[in-house]
Amino acid sequence: MPDSERRGPPEPPPGTARLRLTRLQLFGLPVLFLVPILALFGLLGEHFTTAHARGAGVALDARYPDRAHYRQPLSMRLHVRNETTTRMDTVTIVLDSSFMSGFSDVSVSAPLNGAYIARLTGLAPGESRQLNATVSGEKVGSHAGAITVTTPLGTVRAPASTFVFP
Repeated sequence: MPDSERRGPPEPPPGTARLRLTRLQLFGLPVLFLVPILALFGLLGEHFTTAHARGAGVALDARYPDRAHYRQPLSMRLHVRNETTTRMDTVTIVLDSSFMSGFSDVSVSAPLNGAYIARLTGLAPGESRQLNATVSGEKVGSHAGAITVTTPLGTVRAPASTFVFP
C-alpha cells in the first residue's frame, strides 16, 4: 500500500516494550510517593514540643519547635515560675548558642545580656514570668542544646532540639 493511501499511525517496531529505570530512579520513585503520604499525616510540617524542668527553686516550661522549615518564622515560649517562699533577685535564662545557631532573625521579648542570655529580676514567691522569642529556621539539619535557668539556689536545664527541613 503506498504512503499516500495509508491512514493512521505507522506500525510499531517488533519486540516487547520494557520500562528501564536507573538506580537513582529506582530509589527516587518510592520517595516521590512517600513524601506526600508523610506530609498528609503531618510528619513533615512544623511541630512544637514542650520541655519541662524543675529544680533550683524554679519550674521551667519551654515550648519550642522540634520540626521547622527553612526561613519559616516560628515562636518559642519560656515560662519560669518561682516555687520558693522567698524573692529571687536575679534569674538568668540561657539559650544554648549551639541550639540557637540553627535560627536567624532571633527576636526576644526581654533584653539580652550577651548571646542569648536574659535576666529576670525581682521574681516574687509564686510569681511566673514568660519570655517569648521569634525565630526563623536558618541552617538545614538537626540542632540540639539546652535551655538553662540559673537562680541563687542552683541551675536547672531542659534539653531542646529542632530539625530544620529544606
